[in-house]
Amino acid sequence: MLGTIPFSPSRRDPPGRRPGPGRARRRPVRHDGVRGDGRMAQRRGTAVRPPTLTALEPAGHGAVPVDEGRYEQVRFDRADWRGVEAAHVEIDAVAFEDVDLTAARLPSARLTDVRLTSSDATNADLDHGTLLRVEIERTKLLGVDCAGAFLTDVRFVDCKLTLASFRFARLRRVEFVDCDLRQATFQGCDLRRTAFAGCELGEVEFSHSTHETTDLRGSRLIDLRGVDALRGAIVDSAQLVDLAPSLAAGVGLRVVDGGEG
Repeated sequence: MLGTIPFSPSRRDPPGRRPGPGRARRRPVRHDGVRGDGRMAQRRGTAVRPPTLTALEPAGHGAVPVDEGRYEQVRFDRADWRGVEAAHVEIDAVAFEDVDLTAARLPSARLTDVRLTSSDATNADLDHGTLLRVEIERTKLLGVDCAGAFLTDVRFVDCKLTLASFRFARLRRVEFVDCDLRQATFQGCDLRRTAFAGCELGEVEFSHSTHETTDLRGSRLIDLRGVDALRGAIVDSAQLVDLAPSLAAGVGLRVVDGGEG
């Protein structure tokens, strides 16, 4: 049990359940984003919707998730969720700050209106999860597993995503801003209406992915894998120099200088 958290951690609410006494109805608050993201969204056409959060109650000390738990309208500050295992968790209107999620296993979790800030989710497992209106800032996500996940209206800002896996995930209106994605994999991923701004994309795997309107402008594109799958993506002229070796390899070109054989 989760002590003073104002919700039930046992089972999901039945369909059509109405808020009962003591369950506050959410009131939208204004959130202007960070680092001029509104201007970036306007230029790139992603128009990511931020999470809607209201006054949140502090979670009880030592609160950790349980299978099929439902957690809403609370905040977790400096919580320790290292290595926790909980499947089919629903997290709705929750803020996390300075939380340790290292190696946490939360497969098939559903996160709606969530903000995660200054935390560590290295090697966390969100396999086949659903993320809707989620904002993640200044967080370590090395090796995070989002394979088969559905991400809609999600923004990653200044995050470390080296070796992250988004294999066969579906991304809609997703932005990566100033993130390190080196050696991440987007194999078989649907990346339509996704933007990467100021990101490190060295050795990223894009094979068999879909890129209609994917915006890569302003990111470093060194030694990409599966570059032939980038049809429909948007790049700027300066990036063509970095892309040239990968494009040449993708179409089987041999580059020979001078009199070399």
